[in-house]
Amino acid sequence: MDIVTQILKAENLFDNNLLEQPTGPVEFEIDQKSGKKIFVEIITVPVKIRNRSLVLGIARDITQRKHTEKELLLAKQKAEAANQAKSDFLTSISHELKTPLNAIIGFSQVLEGKHFGELNDKQFSYIKVIRESGQHLLDMINEILDLSRIESGKMKLELSRTNLRDLLENSMIMIKQKCLKHNITLNVN
Repeated sequence: MDIVTQILKAENLFDNNLLEQPTGPVEFEIDQKSGKKIFVEIITVPVKIRNRSLVLGIARDITQRKHTEKELLLAKQKAEAANQAKSDFLTSISHELKTPLNAIIGFSQVLEGKHFGELNDKQFSYIKVIRESGQHLLDMINEILDLSRIESGKMKLELSRTNLRDLLENSMIMIKQKCLKHNITLNVN
């Protein structure tokens, strides 16, 4: 069956107003003789020529557009699935990381509080670094989770004042040890 025949068979989709007002665009899937399917968009416009009512029909091949739409839909679905997988992963890994980090922070606080005896200055300094580093990692995990919540629209931004010096000093905790290993002096100015 050729395209014209199939279009004529689709004529029942256009109502009796065909000769009075434009119709469409209407999309059809058409089977070609070769077995290949194509998509066509049809628009009809009534025309009067020398007191004769005629219908001007315009058919346009939209097969490529339909394939592109399908590919975009699949890509969108894959991106949404990947985003959900990322969120699920972050939720899962955060729980797995938070549990031991809370233990590290808690026990280092107990040692810092000297509940089990005195510490020399070097031990106290190391315990403080362990606690601060653990807290820094816990804060990073919470910030990553916050980013995930922001992306999903589950978090509202609340602006507040902050002490920039404290923020910078806390940010340097992880870098200080690496700097010491390489004999680099690090100061917050």
